[in-house]
Amino acid sequence: MYKPSLIWSDGEWEADADYWNSTAFIDWLYTKSPVKDEIVVNNRWGAKGSGPPGDYKSLENQEKIIYRQKFKWENAVPVDSKSWGFRRDAPMADYLSSQKLIRLLVQAVSMGGNFLMNIGPTADGMIPMVFQERMRDIGEWLSANGESIYGTTLWESCQIDHNNSNVWYTKKGDTIYATLIEAWPKNSNITLSCLHPSSTTQITLLGVAGNISYSTNGGLTTLNLPYYPFNLKFAWTFKITNLILDG
Repeated sequence: MYKPSLIWSDGEWEADADYWNSTAFIDWLYTKSPVKDEIVVNNRWGAKGSGPPGDYKSLENQEKIIYRQKFKWENAVPVDSKSWGFRRDAPMADYLSSQKLIRLLVQAVSMGGNFLMNIGPTADGMIPMVFQERMRDIGEWLSANGESIYGTTLWESCQIDHNNSNVWYTKKGDTIYATLIEAWPKNSNITLSCLHPSSTTQITLLGVAGNISYSTNGGLTTLNLPYYPFNLKFAWTFKITNLILDG
């Protein structure tokens, strides 16, 4: 009836694939179901890997993935750090902040992965305000910075800047996006090692009009930042065009 584009299976550790009949189900799903041409599934279809491999692996609560993976993957993270469901007595300290969730989102996409954010509704299906707030914050951030996330790929040359570990990269065509995931620098500049500007390179800050000036010295590129952009928060994305690209 629903014709999903993705099925996310869980709890596979309770029994092997024969018990779940998952192999036959996946075969039907891929060959005969109404969504056979577009369906995507994760890898949790039988205890100890006994089920079909799926299209990608679901990792969990990866605090910081700093190495490229050899397979398609996602980082699945609950907003309530102590539960995948709803807890009436959960203290606010147990909820991940919007800034941390955006940081995990940027890190996952920079490393070529997907980010899954879990929220726990109440028994009657209501979404508590703390979860609503996190989703609104992320939606607001994506409204300004979404082009650095949607439709982008891992930049083969550099995922984390070698000179500034708080800057993570994504790529779309010949455009590079550099996202700063920590506090806005007090000295109003950022020095990066992964950029190789050409004579026509332009750098802008998403959500702010105008170009950002920069200088190069010894393989490093220093961005001279504008005033603190009060219309933006959590993380800041620089759009960089006409670089000399080697990957």
